[in-house]
Amino acid sequence: MATDGELEVAAEWAENRMTLRRGGSPTTLRGAAAAACGSDPIERSRGGRPSIDPRTRT
Repeated sequence: MATDGELEVAAEWAENRMTLRRGGSPTTLRGAAAAACGSDPIERSRGGRPSIDPRTRT
């Protein structure tokens, strides 16, 4: 399993240094746009009953 430090290094590489195909890609997102795109399905999937744990953020 990767450590937090390894995950941070991998994320930095993917966001800032990863080379893309020549001509780019119309679906490639980086930085805040990529984070928002990845967070959207997670946020939409949080329907249903609320958690009974009072410490859980909603």
